[in-house]
Amino acid sequence: MPLVARGRLARRPSLGRPHSADEGFKARALASIRSEDFVVLVASAVLLLVCSIAGPILLPTREQDLPFQILDLGVTKSDGSPATVVLRDPSYDKPILDEKVPNSMLGIINVAGVVLTGFVGGFLPQYAFGGRGEGMRALSAAFVSVGVCTLAAGILRSYFGSLRPNFFAGCGWNNTLGACTTGWKGEHDDLDEGRRSFPSGHTASAYSTLFLLSLCLLRVARATRASIRASRAAEDHVGWRKRLLPALLTVLAVLPTTGATLIAATRVTDYYHFTADVVAGALLGVASAALAAESLLPHFGLEG
Repeated sequence: MPLVARGRLARRPSLGRPHSADEGFKARALASIRSEDFVVLVASAVLLLVCSIAGPILLPTREQDLPFQILDLGVTKSDGSPATVVLRDPSYDKPILDEKVPNSMLGIINVAGVVLTGFVGGFLPQYAFGGRGEGMRALSAAFVSVGVCTLAAGILRSYFGSLRPNFFAGCGWNNTLGACTTGWKGEHDDLDEGRRSFPSGHTASAYSTLFLLSLCLLRVARATRASIRASRAAEDHVGWRKRLLPALLTVLAVLPTTGATLIAATRVTDYYHFTADVVAGALLGVASAALAAESLLPHFGLEG
């Protein structure tokens, strides 16, 4: 009997085995999540590439009638021809100014916004409350936001074909001929870029990246507050730095959106867009960021 008892005891599983099995299951689950996140990231990058190419060329730019009139003065010139004067719509007769935020600068800002979103999602949760970083998900959200916004803005701008406030100056307008004499600003073969005022592409693009960065910061702040409440409920000590972190992140979240708003303002003061153009662009960028955030941006441990 003792031998049987000893044999039975010998066949009992060690206390460490369930724990090891549980750790193995967690490791496999985490690896599966990482693999899924990578697939989503690649798919989002492909979507961004396709949208960036297709958006501006999917539709031909609509050509509206030019807003000018030839007024007959009712008298004749010395050569016997009628004296006329060309009246241009002053709304589209603004001068060409140097852009405060040219395309190259906007590209740098957008890339920085996407990279910062990935950094905030990947590293800040671990620093703030010991949570798991989800940088690939955050990057995927940024790619989708920019891609959707680029596609929608390109289609809308081509569909409306709205003239810019500085259209006449940009098309090399000649009063004698009553016609444009160059491509847009002398830098293009056509005037399509001068007919793409609504909605503002600069504004939409800026909000699609920077507003999403603000949302990412706010979600980390929210998760940090939840972590603080859980620590207090467990009667754990919460340092003053961690207590201040949610407020600091909330303040920081204001900055990217403020930057996007300033970019939008320059488009009006530089005479490249009307106020309605930048408002529509801002709404488009915010909607794209909100869509990407709702579908892909992680909640960092909180329920969505």
